Amino acid sequence: MSVEIDGVNNIIKTNTISEVTSANGVSIDGVIVKDGAVDVQGVSDGIILDADGDTTISADTDDQIDFKIAGADDFQMTANTFTVASGSKITYGDGGSISSITGNIWRQTTDATLAAGSGDLTANWETIDSYGVGAAGNSMSESSGIFTFPTTGFYLVRAQMMVNRTSTAVDYTGMRIYATQDNSSYNLTAVGYTWFENTASLYASTSCETIFDCTNTTTHKVKFNINREAEVGLVASSTQNLTFVTFIKLGDT
Repeated sequence: MSVEIDGVNNIIKTNTISEVTSANGVSIDGVIVKDGAVDVQGVSDGIILDADGDTTISADTDDQIDFKIAGADDFQMTANTFTVASGSKITYGDGGSISSITGNIWRQTTDATLAAGSGDLTANWETIDSYGVGAAGNSMSESSGIFTFPTTGFYLVRAQMMVNRTSTAVDYTGMRIYATQDNSSYNLTAVGYTWFENTASLYASTSCETIFDCTNTTTHKVKFNINREAEVGLVASSTQNLTFVTFIKLGDT
């Protein structure tokens, strides 16, 4: 073996470094090289990937790998789990991406008699919470019937109602979705109508849906409205989804 020692620049040059004790490997400033493997001994930011040293891979917590990019912890791996930090996202080669998940159903809990005309559903909303069902990921929020999205993105918004014909004067009732992009002016984006036969005490359901692009969670919101020709009974429940709305995030905006 040839070894060159530069005493001026403190450099040792050689083609091969081998361990003396076969079980120990070779230690270089705390990093162990043994049998082709590198052991950084759980040092935080132990593997540096870029020139300025702020993109690293760490395993300073047992059974956990942290990926830091530009000084920020963006991704984490543990057994069977890959975690994306808040504010980070997974992007596909075609430009699509996923930063968070929303799967949420809200329902009307209380029956109501609705006079002729049109009106928003401003009260008696709850997220479903019975028989093992609930929400996936981030949840929508609601105030006086106005629904706010937890993150930006494309959302499937679906509304379904059940009504009771309390008067023979009513022939139709409609469920409608309104949306705003300025937190002020609402526009009709979807509508579904049901028609009754000329008999009282009939029940009917209808639904409508839209895909809404929420680019700003402060200004982009939705609400739900029922339009009726004459008095009609709204059918609701706190244990079943009878009159309800569904929000599913499809992807990032």
